[in-house]
Amino acid sequence: MLFSLALKDALAILTVLFLVSWGLATLLFGRISLKYLDSALAKLGIAPPLWDGIGIRLNLCSFALISSWFARSPLIPGEVIRQVARPKDGYLALFYNISAWLFFICALCFYLVPDA
Repeated sequence: MLFSLALKDALAILTVLFLVSWGLATLLFGRISLKYLDSALAKLGIAPPLWDGIGIRLNLCSFALISSWFARSPLIPGEVIRQVARPKDGYLALFYNISAWLFFICALCFYLVPDA
């Protein structure tokens, strides 16, 4: 075989790639979608939550955009967010969530797979 890669090495590479993907998704969703949603909500007279100091609403807004169940959360105005969101906001939210879950799954597998 010309190129052989151990399972642990492949998982390490995938974990790093998905970490970079998740970082890119976080920047894109935060800068493009969340900034737009904040300004659209401000026009409607809805202020950002006072409790959000570390960016938890980034996750909550992304969950609200991809799931109507999460949109009923009392922490954010999910139904209003779903109404004012553009289609690309939903795609960026999906990219953000898929990237995060793939990173967590690969990192967990990397941790659990024994060394060869």
